[in-house]
Amino acid sequence: MINAIKDFFHYKIFNTPPMQPFSTPQTLYKYRSFDDGGYSLNILKTGHVWFSSADKLNDPFDSSLPYSYDILNEQKVRHWTKRVAIRADADTDKKTLEEMIDTFIDGLRNDPKELARIEEYYLDLNYSRYGVFSLTPHKDNLLMWSHYAESHTGFCIGFDKDVIGSIQQNWIRRKRLLSLEKITYARKVPKINFFNSMESDRWAKDLVKLLVTKSIDWKYEDEFRLLAWDSTNMAIDLSFDSISEIVLGCRISDDNREMLLRTISEIGLKAPVIQASRSKNKYELEFNQIA
Repeated sequence: MINAIKDFFHYKIFNTPPMQPFSTPQTLYKYRSFDDGGYSLNILKTGHVWFSSADKLNDPFDSSLPYSYDILNEQKVRHWTKRVAIRADADTDKKTLEEMIDTFIDGLRNDPKELARIEEYYLDLNYSRYGVFSLTPHKDNLLMWSHYAESHTGFCIGFDKDVIGSIQQNWIRRKRLLSLEKITYARKVPKINFFNSMESDRWAKDLVKLLVTKSIDWKYEDEFRLLAWDSTNMAIDLSFDSISEIVLGCRISDDNREMLLRTISEIGLKAPVIQASRSKNKYELEFNQIA
């Protein structure tokens, strides 16, 4: 039955068209540092970005929020189990089908290992079935410059949401799913009953809620997240056309500034280059286009 569950859930995910959140900002930014491996510069050179699996992210709660599995409503559990079983084998006769359902439900009631297997599968799905690329609409966030751009010595890459939308549509035409979601921040873990959700038309919203709900402590990031289903720990082409802006940190070294400007010139990237600097009167950054 567990294999049938996997097939059923895979079917539901890949028959859901991707969307962007309402009022997504035109530009979404990725903060980067000058790493020894040259990955950050490679984004500019190739248009490829890295989609990490959730277990590689710096928040241990990220994408690991579990469903609850209240099996008291036997009617919903039975109906869901029947749909899964029929999808696994549409030719199963009625008697055999009912026996399969009874066996599965008895296992849920009486064998903790059976329910644990389902719980483990969905947690594994969250961790291993999709890649994450995190973005923010803010190029002026002092904390993010400090945390993700090596104390303002790195740079920020702006991506155009319309080009990302075109890439999403291309993925759908190739039967792949690239979804842009906005993170929700909360003080408590959301409680979503698996069987109630699967037997309703809100199942996709419930799944996304588990995947993109984070602690209120992360609210300052105002994160938007690209989710690449079945594409984890790999580089994905967002194309040069999606890069709409490059922002240099206010503490970038002269050598790194020159290297970055030289790289941009050599590859013919047309995106404007903006230099961040400290305001003299406020705790904020000022921005001036330099190329």
